[in-house]
Amino acid sequence: MSYHETIRVHGQPAPKGSFKPQPRGKPMVHDGVRYYQLRHVGLADMSKHLKPWVKAVKQAAAGHLPGVLIDGPVEVGVTFYFEAPKSPKDPRWPVGREGDLDKLLRAVGDALQGLVYKDDKQIVRWFPAPAKRFGEPGAVIEIRSLEIQGELF
Repeated sequence: MSYHETIRVHGQPAPKGSFKPQPRGKPMVHDGVRYYQLRHVGLADMSKHLKPWVKAVKQAAAGHLPGVLIDGPVEVGVTFYFEAPKSPKDPRWPVGREGDLDKLLRAVGDALQGLVYKDDKQIVRWFPAPAKRFGEPGAVIEIRSLEIQGELF
């Protein structure tokens, strides 16, 4: 099955944060050493902006769903758009408050999981090169399934 779609998402892109170990429960003592069980908490995942962004991505993708979830390799292209600051240091280069590009990609990859492809592990390539730009807040996402040809795709 070949799949190739371009999806325009409106809304403020939000990054999906890293997971950081946090102590859980009461401390335990073993041989005079105090320790805690650890759990992984994504601090940035609790952002008030992430849930609306994921919802916007899923709603935009809903009109472009393949008949069946893609189960082979996919490549994804994303360009994120952010509102330009009122007085940027360099108006040609969006940096700062927008978030890390890799964490923005993580949010998109996870949001499309279970809608377009089975698992975000199927993403084998980000193309042409993910980017951040100034413009109407949102993203343009292009998804392509790759045909498997022997060991290569």
